[in-house]
Amino acid sequence: SNMIILPLAQILKVADLARLPVLALPLAFSLGAVLSALLLFFSLPKEVKVGVSSELVSAISETLIASAVMVFVVALSLRFFNDYLVLDTAINVFLHGLFSGLCGILAWFITLKILKNKELEEIMSKAN
Repeated sequence: SNMIILPLAQILKVADLARLPVLALPLAFSLGAVLSALLLFFSLPKEVKVGVSSELVSAISETLIASAVMVFVVALSLRFFNDYLVLDTAINVFLHGLFSGLCGILAWFITLKILKNKELEEIMSKAN
């Protein structure tokens, strides 16, 4: 367990935390989600008798691009709000995450709009 946790802690720059094994839960959850997505992706053509289409590849690539932009914006927002919120109270930690998360969601949405994502346009047309 430490063979995985210690390198991960160094990459995430949290090696000085007292309870490093707590990192195992989000790591296991993330790896499980990725594995589930891959299994679903590769078993889907067998179930619906349809191959991987260009529409599917396009939707996945647009979502990955928007997600990468979102991660970048959240990372920048966390650094930006770090200068204005002292993380010594629960409310400040909450606001720090909330504002950074909202900035990331907005960036994700704008990126999908710029890419003219078909799925987002469908959702937006049904919302109106």
